Amino acid sequence: MNSQTYMLLGWLSILTSGVIYTLERLTNAIVFVGVNVSDEMFSAQPGSTSLFGNWFFILFLLLSLWFFYNSKKVK
Repeated sequence: MNSQTYMLLGWLSILTSGVIYTLERLTNAIVFVGVNVSDEMFSAQPGSTSLFGNWFFILFLLLSLWFFYNSKKVK
């Protein structure tokens, strides 16, 4: 593979990890609203997840770093 292919795969991996993290946060927000509406107990803030709580996010982030490293190494 050439350098541009590795760069493209790196950016796609970063985009995928961002989408996974965003969907996880969105799911937590929807569950928070659903629980507050159904129980009529309003809590101050939703339970947030840590940045490295999802293994798929970590996997795609590390994979993107590996692709970026290989793109510089191929040049």
